[in-house]
Amino acid sequence: MKIAPVVAVAAASLTLFAADNTTASNTVTLDTIQTQGHSDLPRDYSATTGVLGSKSVLDTPFSVYVIDSNAIADRQANTMETLFLRDASVNMNTGAYSSFGNTVSVRGLMLDYSNSYKINGLPINNFNSALPYEVFEQVEVLKGLSGFMYGFGTPGGIINYVTKKPTDAPLFSVSAGYRSDSIFTEAIDLGGRLGEGKRFGYRVNVVNEKGDTVNS
Repeated sequence: MKIAPVVAVAAASLTLFAADNTTASNTVTLDTIQTQGHSDLPRDYSATTGVLGSKSVLDTPFSVYVIDSNAIADRQANTMETLFLRDASVNMNTGAYSSFGNTVSVRGLMLDYSNSYKINGLPINNFNSALPYEVFEQVEVLKGLSGFMYGFGTPGGIINYVTKKPTDAPLFSVSAGYRSDSIFTEAIDLGGRLGEGKRFGYRVNVVNEKGDTVNS
């Protein structure tokens, strides 16, 4: 009477073992798939962070978005709309050709014209519609509260423009462009060093834009 359960268990074990062998024999190995990602913000980018100085964006305890001169040229940025085209948290509330200039909001919070704009970390009154982006090495957006970094400021953040610096190797660049409404642009960028031991550096940017605007 006690032998039957033992035989039943043994039979069940043999059936399970056979099922495992069948599964193993039907295993299919898929080809290896490699994926590559791209970011607009390289890991070695640094940003001006007020009293903390210039630090890598990875070491900055704030959300910082950096647009370098190559990205500015690739986007052919001539207004803030085109400059921040890929950042959904930065919005323009007026057009580039309005009578009061661009009104910018970061994360839905308005920036003010007297405390939210800097050039090389120094405050400016930015009442005009757009700055000549050809003279800047990069544009940095510090998102969030900025009181610790720069003193009084709006909760939205800070936009800091970093001017181009002298280059170690000689630099000579000429560009020209044309946009709708007969607007022509020309720009020259010169950089390098001179003197004994190349102790003196220079960087010269000349930009001209002339034509009819949409309101003309």
